[in-house]
Amino acid sequence: MFFDKKRAASVILSKMDKDGRSKEMHVAPESGEHNEYTSFAEDLLSAVKENSVQRVASVLKNYHEMIKEEDEEEDKQEG
Repeated sequence: MFFDKKRAASVILSKMDKDGRSKEMHVAPESGEHNEYTSFAEDLLSAVKENSVQRVASVLKNYHEMIKEEDEEEDKQEG
């Protein structure tokens, strides 16, 4: 799913409590493809449910970085 080690580490760390333990997240079963977008959506819903401004900001930052990287890859392929 993740080819970028930095992004993969960011996602893993975003799912950890401050004390370093993993958080258990309930995810409603849905049909369809599970990809990085659904992963970001799960993280965002979890952060909102926790009322955590820092986690929401972190998810949005990670999402922005992913989109930026995808745009850069597209630009390389076009050029």
